[in-house]
Amino acid sequence: MVWGMDGKLREVLDVPFKGKAYCYRVTFDDGQSIVASDEHLWIAMTSQSRFRKKTKSGHKRKHYREWSVLTTEEIMIQGKYSPETKHPYYRAATPVARPLETEDTGLFDPYLVGLLLGDGSMTRRRTRIASADKEILDYVPSKYKINNDGRYSYTISGLNEDTLLAGIRNKISYEKFIPEKYLNGGTAERLALLQGLMDTDGSVCTRGAVFVTTSPMLRDGVRHLVASLGGYSTVSERMGSYKIDGVKKETRQAYKVNFWMLDNPFRLTRKREKYKTGKRTFQKTIKRIEPVGVVPATCIQVDHEDGSFLCGEYGIVTHNSTCNIKKWIKWATEPEMWPELWPNRRPRQFWALMPTRDIISTEYLTKWKTEFLPRGEMKNHPKYGWREEMHNKHLKAIHFNTEITLYTHTYEQDVHHLQAGTVDAHFVDEEPPWELMPELLMRLAATNGYFNAVMTPTRGQDQWHRVFEVKGDGEIFTDALKQTVSLYDCLKYEDGTDSMWTHERITKIINSLGTKEEVDLRVFGRFVKRVGLKLSSFDREKNLVDPESTPHDWLWFSGVDIGGGGSSHPPAIAFVAVSPDMKKGRVKALWRGSKEQDYNSTDVLQRYLEMRDGRTIIGEYYDHAAKDFVTTALRQGVSFQPAEKSHDIGFPLLNSLFKNEMLQIERNGDFEGFCQEANTLRHESQKRHSEDDLIDAVRYAVTKIPWNFEGVVTDRIIQPEPPRIISNEEMRMNGYKNQETTDPETLEALVGFWNSQSEIGDEYGW
Repeated sequence: MVWGMDGKLREVLDVPFKGKAYCYRVTFDDGQSIVASDEHLWIAMTSQSRFRKKTKSGHKRKHYREWSVLTTEEIMIQGKYSPETKHPYYRAATPVARPLETEDTGLFDPYLVGLLLGDGSMTRRRTRIASADKEILDYVPSKYKINNDGRYSYTISGLNEDTLLAGIRNKISYEKFIPEKYLNGGTAERLALLQGLMDTDGSVCTRGAVFVTTSPMLRDGVRHLVASLGGYSTVSERMGSYKIDGVKKETRQAYKVNFWMLDNPFRLTRKREKYKTGKRTFQKTIKRIEPVGVVPATCIQVDHEDGSFLCGEYGIVTHNSTCNIKKWIKWATEPEMWPELWPNRRPRQFWALMPTRDIISTEYLTKWKTEFLPRGEMKNHPKYGWREEMHNKHLKAIHFNTEITLYTHTYEQDVHHLQAGTVDAHFVDEEPPWELMPELLMRLAATNGYFNAVMTPTRGQDQWHRVFEVKGDGEIFTDALKQTVSLYDCLKYEDGTDSMWTHERITKIINSLGTKEEVDLRVFGRFVKRVGLKLSSFDREKNLVDPESTPHDWLWFSGVDIGGGGSSHPPAIAFVAVSPDMKKGRVKALWRGSKEQDYNSTDVLQRYLEMRDGRTIIGEYYDHAAKDFVTTALRQGVSFQPAEKSHDIGFPLLNSLFKNEMLQIERNGDFEGFCQEANTLRHESQKRHSEDDLIDAVRYAVTKIPWNFEGVVTDRIIQPEPPRIISNEEMRMNGYKNQETTDPETLEALVGFWNSQSEIGDEYGW
């Protein structure tokens, strides 16, 4: 069963699709987001339907203010969404659902619970409420006994014992939260709870209502109530403060929830009469649509004529992180372990690293806080106690009473953001980008600290392949404890009792995954090459070879990617030697500039000349967008030709060469960088964010070579225009004399090569 847009439960009739699909993250203007496929159907209204009542000819628009059924792709096209356009002008909108219709569940006085969460305090000894509103003071004595113990303070007695079960006793303001059973109560119960909160800590504004709190959990609870009651909310925040003797003192982060809904969220007459929803349209605007790639997706069919249902983003929490969570909590709260772990120092700082801030927050709220960290009275225990530190709605750190702090970091951060701190232990969840590893390990150098990582290696990074799959030569972290865990290893607990996993359940998972690669990855924990790679045929074992001397009759080619400057795209250079029959080639030298340095044309050319080392190069190709580079090169007598930049030509060619082992990479220069790029560059990668500099340099070098594919299977290859045939004299005049190529036999071989291309071209149809 799923909730429908009308607030009623609907039955799922069918699952037409369950597998992998290309998906996008759809983010709304209230900050919520979900992931949906390009073919997912939405009830939506385009910008034209929302705002344009008439056509350009003056006629009334046919579908003005009418909802339509559109796919994600159609919304992207009509709304002109793109990753580069963060705030598109032509935004689409979806409707806000009606209140979820549920029966009351017999909760203890939801309105009073709302009043106490707003302006009350509940300890073991007494329950108090602070109020000057006669209506509230009339409501409480009508059901319970109250005694005035201050100007606006009242002690309540005679409360039902069920209030103890609500879990809201002994909470200070920033720790308050709405118990789950109240969040999921009946429709009338949820409204009464919200009215109690709003009559105390809420107010009326011109755009609906406002609720203010210092508790992030109470903030999220109010938003949950509003959404389940057919409302729409947004959140803003600022640091609270007060002045004493003219000096500003900051307090805690304060959250303001702005919302509007059809039902009146107030009971107090003075607030209830002022509340107006105005001309609110009750729509959620789609703010961004961003690609997330090929991910698991499920399509469902529901029992209703409009086919609509409600969905939401609750966060995907992987099973991998559990053992790491238990480990850092144990290390942080068991000082008796420290002398053995750190013989010469007292530990102070741990780091937890995850892919994104959103994942960290979801893990903290749904797993760390609710399952593993000490709770209740133990949270303030002198040994096991802890407190959270939040920043911009995200978890920044956890401070333990043992004086150890766990700081959170993400893989989205640049390396320079990880350059501060002496760390005693890293706890890494999921596969980190390899470029962060040197800095992470350096943080542990002074403490002789520990690097703990649990991951499913889905990014296909070559270095992690060498960590887990390579033994002996080429292996990384040879002295580390490395374990590959399969689901079959999880059938029983350590004490021999049965676990949640069974052979039948694992078999069901295997049947649902579809491909051997996914089974190896998800079931057996093996490192596999991911689908969707642009260089899917590159195989480290087959295409990476040791250096060897190059035969004198092999012909040399080069490619130069000038780069975009700085950390965006550094320059790269590749030299390739090819056998006379054009059936074998080797990448002899590779270089990629540093991301920390800016290079001009002269810098790149100087590096190129050093690598060329006087060799005779048949074809020198460059990115023809770099006008300054070719001008600089010509002044020094180097004649570059424009490279073939088409991906439709270059990548099928490279895949065919690698698949048939016609092109191999020698372990020279930055060959590891090439392997890294080849194992991570995906079809959906955005050019400005992708690392493909060395691939581009190799692609430029090999694309115009007339490879001889006779007798081998090739991918779809579109051959470029053949290089121009040149004469012996033209070669002498074109700068080759500056490359020490005055030897007549060498020049004759070069001219013969270029002229032979006309015959090869005729044979292969170009």
